[in-house]
Amino acid sequence: MEVIKEITLRTLAGDSAALAKNLHPAPELIPVKFHDNKAPVQTAGAVQGQTEKKKSPAATLALAAVFVLIVLAAVGYFMLPKFIAKFMAAPAAQIPENSTSALETTETQTIEPQPDQSIASADSTQTSQPETSTSNSLLTKEPVGKSQTTLTVPLTVESWKVGLQDGLPAAGTSEVNLFKEGHIQISFSELIGTLIPTLKPQTETLFAGEYSTLVFVNSSGRWPGVVAKLKDDVTAESIQPWFDALEKSPNNKNFFITNPGALQPFRDGIIGDIYPNRFAPGTTAGASFSYLILPDKKLVLIGTSFEGMKDALRLLQ
Repeated sequence: MEVIKEITLRTLAGDSAALAKNLHPAPELIPVKFHDNKAPVQTAGAVQGQTEKKKSPAATLALAAVFVLIVLAAVGYFMLPKFIAKFMAAPAAQIPENSTSALETTETQTIEPQPDQSIASADSTQTSQPETSTSNSLLTKEPVGKSQTTLTVPLTVESWKVGLQDGLPAAGTSEVNLFKEGHIQISFSELIGTLIPTLKPQTETLFAGEYSTLVFVNSSGRWPGVVAKLKDDVTAESIQPWFDALEKSPNNKNFFITNPGALQPFRDGIIGDIYPNRFAPGTTAGASFSYLILPDKKLVLIGTSFEGMKDALRLLQ
């Protein structure tokens, strides 16, 4: 049996297409491998994943810190007002009934004598107390200092001198009130009886009992003095025998803290061109044992320094 082959019609267009196909065959893709030291290029997704993986511990800590702050803020909001209210409502510290305030506290101290003081004992002690309204001052003007001293030893010439020197300002006149144990004020007759014993009986008769002790301080030393109130019926004439006995006494030096040296005989003088006085100057510069009377005020002033007498008179005006 004869096979009849398919007859293909050859045309110009078909030949042109076949020719073009043979001249430009389809390229074959051959895989190429590169070998170098560079890190492979990562995609954006891979980079984002690693970034999120690295940030995860820091994010956790940040969230924990925010949580702690929120908790603390909540605790402070609810608890702090209660704590403040409790603190403000706390009662003040109670002071025992038998305790004293700081101003009433006394302190015992030992006063060392200065080189120019004629004090037999350096171990005399006294207790200093603040000035109170119970003291009766004869001064009209305020001195530069005020103090009260309670002696813890019997009153003697030495303890009196020591008691006058506690807490004095560096200059000017101070008023010092002396007390015995039990805060009992030393009377004027008791003081004069200690310094000049022979004058005590007359002192009790002539003086009312009110007095102030003064201490004048300057560069030359410390100079005590006293101003005392006379009884109403005492005159300048009736007190003259007391003054005479004062001048003749060998114990006038007991009034001095700073050693006056040798006291010269008494002579007439005048202070401030107004006030007549009697005085016995000492050989130590500034020392002068002096006294005068203010008849209109019923006051007697005794001093150990001319400058101290002038300042005392100023305080009495």
